[in-house]
Amino acid sequence: MGSHIAFVSITGHGHVGPTLALVAELVARGHRVTYAVGETLARLVAAAGATPVPYDSFVATNPVPPEMSPETLAQVPLTYLRENEAALAAAAPALRDDRPDLVVHDQTMFAAGRLLTREFGVPGVRTFPTFAQHERFSVDALAAKRYKADPRHPKFTEFHLRLVQLLADNGLSGADVAAFLGRVEDRNIVFLPRSAQLAGDTFDDRFAFVGPCLDTTGQTEPFTPPPGDGPLVLITLGSAFNDKPDFFRSCVNAFAGQPERAMLALGDIDADLGPLPPNVTAHRWLPFHSVLARADVCINHGGFGTSLMALHHRTPLIMVPQMVENEYAAELLTELGVGRVLAPADATGEAALEQTRAVLADEDAAASITRFRDEMVAAGGAPRAADIVEHALKSAD
Repeated sequence: MGSHIAFVSITGHGHVGPTLALVAELVARGHRVTYAVGETLARLVAAAGATPVPYDSFVATNPVPPEMSPETLAQVPLTYLRENEAALAAAAPALRDDRPDLVVHDQTMFAAGRLLTREFGVPGVRTFPTFAQHERFSVDALAAKRYKADPRHPKFTEFHLRLVQLLADNGLSGADVAAFLGRVEDRNIVFLPRSAQLAGDTFDDRFAFVGPCLDTTGQTEPFTPPPGDGPLVLITLGSAFNDKPDFFRSCVNAFAGQPERAMLALGDIDADLGPLPPNVTAHRWLPFHSVLARADVCINHGGFGTSLMALHHRTPLIMVPQMVENEYAAELLTELGVGRVLAPADATGEAALEQTRAVLADEDAAASITRFRDEMVAAGGAPRAADIVEHALKSAD
């Protein structure tokens, strides 16, 4: 008989998406999955076979700042904490009536995930859709240095006081906040191959680098590319810090009349692109799996979700980072030879077209992508991630 596994995640495609194939794998193995997630993504977890526990997502209902800055960076921990509060408020009562055997929680659910495992006395598994961290390495610390974040910023103080209150409300009055935040789980699933992890050789066997767990449900979803037989280019800036209408307009103008065909994925932004030439289409949403299976180049924001999906389909990358985590990812993937970085300050349609032609002519990039894809396949994906969850369940018996 299968176990009851609870998932809890921030409401973001880049965090929920990598878990969907894992959820489907666990359900196929006979387990029952309950998933706490914001209402906007509840349908996705339901489609994967989980029972959603929707919560009022702070992240989904508050606009993302237009640019990454020291001020924005100072706001991030507080934003995540408020998402934790919302997730915990919905998940805890639901799970009290239906006790889980294990809790799988996203890296951003540093409070909700741990408080749930503590309340129910069950093991926890932490998932990382991007760079993992341990006692001696944190990309957050690197980001604070790069953006010169002031540790005395009022937002950091508010975060600390609010977390102290949340812990006290959940039976941890007087807890050491630094120790609570710095704790490393015994089992961590990282949805990256090890070569894509900063300081990858410093991570011990508590961390399983399983590579991307790709949700292939949309892989055969139909779409209509622009007419012609020129190289097909997908252009997206992800779902955060993506309100860059000038960049998208510049791409329309640069690709107009060229042999290349461009498909723009705009997300939820409102961008007046003017009349589109026949070889350019614009969409709020596209079935990325289907598009990337046919695309020749992917111009994106450096997010691992899109980047690893593209590399799975052997599609080279041109990355225009929109936030600090994307910056580190783009730099690392460029070092691995699977893509190129286009600095946001230099990101024009003309530059994007120039880089597109350069990467298509780069034979070394194609060889590097093949090696990287082989590493992703060998990492094990969703079946290996499910094995780790099941091992955690057995250890609790």
